Amino acid sequence: MTAEQRGVDAWGISDGYFDIEGIWHETRDDVRHALRHAMGDPALLGGNDTRNLWFVVEGERHALWNSCRIVLDDGTDWGPHDHLPETLPVGYHALEPVDGSSPTYLFVRPAQMPRPPERAWGVAAQFYAMMSEQSQGIGDLADLAELAVLVQHHGGTIIVVNPLHAPSPETPQQNSPYYASSRLWRNPLFLRVAGLAPSRPALIDRDQVWAAKRPELWTEFSNDAYDVEKYELWKQHEGADLQRYASWVAARDDPSIADNADFHSWLQWKVLAQLAMVSTAAPNVRLIGDLAIGFDPGGADAHEFAELLATGCRIGSPPDAFNAFGQDWGLPPFIPWRLRRAAYEPLIRTFRSAFTGFHGLRIDHVMGLFRQFWLTPIESGVLGGAYVHFPHDEMLAILAIEASRANAFVIGEDLGTVQPVVWEAMSRDGLLGTTVTWFSPEQPIDYRRASLAAISTHDLPTIAGVWNGEDGDESMVERVRLLTGLAPGAPLEQVVLAMHTALAVAPSQIIVATVDDLCLAVDRPNLPGTMDFERANWRIPLPMTLEQLAASTLFTQVASILNEATGSGAQQT
Repeated sequence: MTAEQRGVDAWGISDGYFDIEGIWHETRDDVRHALRHAMGDPALLGGNDTRNLWFVVEGERHALWNSCRIVLDDGTDWGPHDHLPETLPVGYHALEPVDGSSPTYLFVRPAQMPRPPERAWGVAAQFYAMMSEQSQGIGDLADLAELAVLVQHHGGTIIVVNPLHAPSPETPQQNSPYYASSRLWRNPLFLRVAGLAPSRPALIDRDQVWAAKRPELWTEFSNDAYDVEKYELWKQHEGADLQRYASWVAARDDPSIADNADFHSWLQWKVLAQLAMVSTAAPNVRLIGDLAIGFDPGGADAHEFAELLATGCRIGSPPDAFNAFGQDWGLPPFIPWRLRRAAYEPLIRTFRSAFTGFHGLRIDHVMGLFRQFWLTPIESGVLGGAYVHFPHDEMLAILAIEASRANAFVIGEDLGTVQPVVWEAMSRDGLLGTTVTWFSPEQPIDYRRASLAAISTHDLPTIAGVWNGEDGDESMVERVRLLTGLAPGAPLEQVVLAMHTALAVAPSQIIVATVDDLCLAVDRPNLPGTMDFERANWRIPLPMTLEQLAASTLFTQVASILNEATGSGAQQT
């Protein structure tokens, strides 16, 4: 019996789960009670609170039980119908019964999401750490554009970046891009600021960077040194959502400053403008964004969607071989039935924002669209957790709608314990999976075709860290030896080149090299389970500048290998 076949109650709480050893863990009654109390009772849903949601596939023809006026999400009125026309466009529409009964929210999804490239290569970059000689204390969007030009010049067509999610303006700022104040808005720290002197610190200090950038940006804003008309049109288009966010940020930044909310609104517009310059600089490169699984419980999104969250609960993971005590990620979860009652508005807005400015989207821990491990509220006095299931088909339908509208493909980070239903749905909807050499016992030739293949991730060791014995374990060293045939003591550059030669034979649709490995970085970006006082997670600059990387023979050699493997060719500029 699989976990999917076990019971799930009206709250979505599973009866239990199988661990990685195949052992079944029953959900305790006290844990179930604590989680139910945190979620509230879905049986109370009724009357005017009911939302009739109907999900259909584009091109399907369905009879209606009652004649309904069809109103598209752009306001177009198609008049009364007794069936759904096959020509209905992808989107969120309304069925309004002519007899005056309750309307139905109609979600029309494409059969599949936009197709990813059949065969391509590129790089994965924590670009805050990727600095040029012009960087201003942190890697920025101008540096990203420079990296894109470099990748394009060598024949690559993919860059996967860390999330651009917005932090809280309060100090100290959160270092992790995966623990954002808001996934709906973006981080102004990544702006290149005119007139600010370059700096390249030993460790990235986000508070110090913002203290230097903010006055210069304020001067530009105050002097109207930008296209005011374009900004005002954009602000009008974003409407009340932007106003609420900017007001929230301004109140925590400095509420005594006149126009402070408009300043923070303008910063969002400016980030999008500089992000667009990346594609202008390198039109052949497809930029892949990243969507974190959650947000800071004290941040803007938690404030915006407070009524839909399970107060006190946190998303995490159960005990396993990697962490005997489990993990508490500190992220507040959406209550499944409340999210559905809201017609998935938070999810729609989050996906739409995540696709804006990108050609594709990586979804961190994609299994979270199916089920999440919730830890009980601390104040409940109950220690433990359980898996809570979500209506994943409906959530994937919304992802498909937003991907279709953005004409962007999707990559799911499906590492760790994955239910078969996840892979079945990803295959059906056209999502790529993720294959990582450190996690894969098979040879690269046997990697999944429908995946993005890489040697490492931001949470795993670099090649240099493993080979030098400063990170990883002996099994990883042995993995390098088996894949490369190199003996201990082989030069590091030779090892990196050999590892990418091995990776290049993978049939995966996308192959990426991490910029960390191309720069021979020893330190991984993040070591899970460590605190700021233990390690400088998310703050370590890469050991090479962009200029040094561009002059690197290793980069040229790896690019040549991946070009040959994928059938790409260098773009001479």
